[in-house]
Amino acid sequence: MLKLIKQRLVWGLVLTATVSGVLSCNVAAHATSSKADEVKAAYVMDAKSGQVVYAQNADQKLPIAS
Repeated sequence: MLKLIKQRLVWGLVLTATVSGVLSCNVAAHATSSKADEVKAAYVMDAKSGQVVYAQNADQKLPIAS
């Protein structure tokens, strides 16, 4: 049960990151400057294998996001 909840949470985060990326790409195409260059950290993990797909500043301590 806990494993299923963890998988759904990870998939939700991956889906959210993917949708955000697609939306920011569409917005960036129409804007003169992009906020994508200002990202401080990112972490994407495959929910089935647990393998890290992408990590940028994964160990950097940052304040809680809104």
